[in-house]
Amino acid sequence: MNFALRLYKFMSSQAAKATPNLFFSPISIHATLSTLALGARSTTRREILQGMGLNDNKTDKELHECNRKLLQKIFKQTKDVNFNIGNEIFIEKSAIFFPQYQDNVTYYYNTSIQSISFSDTRNAIKTINTHVSKKTDNKIQKIVEKLDSKTMMVPLDYSVFQAKWESQFDIEDTEERNFTVNENKTVSVPTMRRQGLYRTFKDKEMKSYVVEVPYTCSTVLLIIVPELGNLHSFGTKLTPEMIKEYLSSLKNSMLDLYIPRVSFNNSVNVQFATLSMDMRSMFSGDNANFSKISKKPRLRVSKMCHQTYANFTEEGREMNAAAVSQSNYVFSNPKFKVNRPFLMLVYNKNMEIILWMGRVIDPSK
Repeated sequence: MNFALRLYKFMSSQAAKATPNLFFSPISIHATLSTLALGARSTTRREILQGMGLNDNKTDKELHECNRKLLQKIFKQTKDVNFNIGNEIFIEKSAIFFPQYQDNVTYYYNTSIQSISFSDTRNAIKTINTHVSKKTDNKIQKIVEKLDSKTMMVPLDYSVFQAKWESQFDIEDTEERNFTVNENKTVSVPTMRRQGLYRTFKDKEMKSYVVEVPYTCSTVLLIIVPELGNLHSFGTKLTPEMIKEYLSSLKNSMLDLYIPRVSFNNSVNVQFATLSMDMRSMFSGDNANFSKISKKPRLRVSKMCHQTYANFTEEGREMNAAAVSQSNYVFSNPKFKVNRPFLMLVYNKNMEIILWMGRVIDPSK
């Protein structure tokens, strides 16, 4: 959980300059960095592992076997969630990679190594984007936009999140409602509404509200709504202990819940975050040591890419009679309106792990 929150803090500070909304999969990024660590030696390996909060004194077998079992467990625990994550490493074709490295990343991370000529940048971009588009059923079509002819290695990862609510929202209750972006801006956005039993918590100290919206498995969407104008400050202070406290403090309450319909399909700057986490040598031709990947001198990471496709809409499983009855109370319930910038975490309660994380500042974007 520490890794996910550290990623969020660095990504959110950078993303604010490009896009108001942010959503990413820390599990997917963790797997990509792990594949790089598997091919690294010396300082490069140490920086990557320490940046992820892992013990660099452990052997490769100990570290990566642990990761392999964790990923298997995640996929098993989230069978009712479309947990489509993928990782690929595209390497300049002149850097012939060792078959053993390919075997290792396939075994531990189900990842493939792709040889490609970066001298023809236009074709390289097209090849990468076509590959990812096929892997994501055309949901992510442009994970890479720019490359140069000196590119050596591009590790990338992608994820698609689609899940069914335990109790769906009725599309007929979705209406245009106001969302306050900041003191000077209010937008009208499609907002879902449902009356039902939800778990909530008010953090008086941090002046924030929390609501848990369950999916059909042990995975939930945790929405945290700080005071207007305090989203960035709150995000920098968020800790694993706070999340655990929220989850243990949530209480059942009949609510009239309002959530804006939100979609994500934008890339995030993983490179900025990894540099901020002191993973530096892997980007330098003079300092990178990927001698377990290839004999090619000066092999380095030229660009890192991550993109997530996700839709938070009304859809969910067919409700049973009890659920239908519960969602159609005619008396007035307390209103929980997610109508200002908020944090969102897709969290698996059995494994106590953040699968996806992000923020929404302006749902109209």
